[in-house]
Amino acid sequence: MIRLEKLVQYCLIGLTSLSLLMMIFVFPTEAGNVNPIFVILTVFLLYFILRFINGQLKKLTVQHLRNIIIGSILCVTIIAILNVIYFRVQLFGDVQICIDMAKKLAQNNFEWSNWILQYKNLVPLTVLYSWMMKIGQLLHTGFYPIFFTYNISLLIGSLTLTLLTLWHKNPQAATLASLLAIFLPMFYGFIIQVDYTDGASIFALSFLIFLFEFGHVNWWKLGLLTFIFTYGYLMRPNIIIALVALSIIGLFTYKKQKKLIN
Repeated sequence: MIRLEKLVQYCLIGLTSLSLLMMIFVFPTEAGNVNPIFVILTVFLLYFILRFINGQLKKLTVQHLRNIIIGSILCVTIIAILNVIYFRVQLFGDVQICIDMAKKLAQNNFEWSNWILQYKNLVPLTVLYSWMMKIGQLLHTGFYPIFFTYNISLLIGSLTLTLLTLWHKNPQAATLASLLAIFLPMFYGFIIQVDYTDGASIFALSFLIFLFEFGHVNWWKLGLLTFIFTYGYLMRPNIIIALVALSIIGLFTYKKQKKLIN
């Protein structure tokens, strides 16, 4: 395991060095020209800032670290909600087509659009939207409050599972990651924009890592994992790639412990 961690570290250092080197020769991007000097200076600045923060976290007690993580999760939740309420969140993909079709399903009109019939992986997502619309009608809230509640719930669920996994390894690293989550724009923009599909995959993978971190997989955990992966597959079929990772993890677990399930 230590050798694997060292290999991963060396690979990350090599890729980072290669990307910085490439910017010296090719720095035009879609957003404009990127000055490699400023990027390198920013990397070093962030390194020393994060190193300082991590040093301060090591001085805190476990209870203080736990409180910081809880506070960070609450901050991410509140900021995500405020972002949805006060700023227009642009949705990517075929979401509008699915929403239009879901309105028909909610009215018991099962005449599927040609686009969805062509891309049948959108069918489960469309059915999910129709259920959200029915819940919205029942609660008199409309569709979008239910939709964004679902998105933010997946976001917070994935973040919480990831932090719990990190906490089991290193409480300081988990606390530092929770603080970074507050300031990273992707938690309030991109992830909310695609969480209705990719969020399901992210949540399923976070749950997979969480289960394997906390001991053996017994039968009830395996059943729960199967259910969550089925859900993730219906929302985003390319999560099937994760089964390859699951098989590899299972082989290494069996090689070391001679059993997979308690």
